[in-house]
Amino acid sequence: MKTVGIVQLTQAKEPINQLVTKFGGQPVWLETPEWPLNKNTQEPLAFIGQIVLEEKIYGTTSAKVAYLFINPEDFADSALPEDGENAVILQPGNNTFYNCTDAATGPAMQHPANTSFDPDGLCEFEVTLEYREEVPVDELKYKRIMLDMENQPASFIQEENVLAVLGGTPAWMQADDSPFKEARMIIQMEEDMPFQVDFGMGDLYAFMNADGTEAKCLWQT
Repeated sequence: MKTVGIVQLTQAKEPINQLVTKFGGQPVWLETPEWPLNKNTQEPLAFIGQIVLEEKIYGTTSAKVAYLFINPEDFADSALPEDGENAVILQPGNNTFYNCTDAATGPAMQHPANTSFDPDGLCEFEVTLEYREEVPVDELKYKRIMLDMENQPASFIQEENVLAVLGGTPAWMQADDSPFKEARMIIQMEEDMPFQVDFGMGDLYAFMNADGTEAKCLWQT
């Protein structure tokens, strides 16, 4: 069975400068900074968060940290990797799919209007993981399509108060749209996270390839 990490968030009281899994704030780079640019405007994308690729969840992989970015101005154009308006940077990794600069800091996430956290505090969140074992998926039924709700596999992301899951099997909102032939999911994240994102009332999915050298993300409604 696969071990997954259920994300639990605590608002940070001061900037997080350690190389740990977190959301918001500014990235803590493992190697030389690689800040991705919007393919269409050449403006820097906004930093969502960083995920330490723990062996307990992801197994052995050459990459150690994944950094998530998205266009903060127009989420509608950021649904697919080829749109050039989202990015997952792996370190170490092959990130040539993206146009990057060596800027260490850039645009950050903002509080949503209806945040349940302190809107005057930092839009940066510490992560505690609850480790769980994922129930094996029946591959013959694994087609998460809106018209076939009865055969969709159960997922932790469907539980109340679970906003993000690290690792495991994606629970697709539509058909399987994995960006790699042997994709390994890094995170599935709902748009109800405590910062301003818009996935059309859907989920964001980030994946790396089989050997953990490249990564891409997308979202579905």
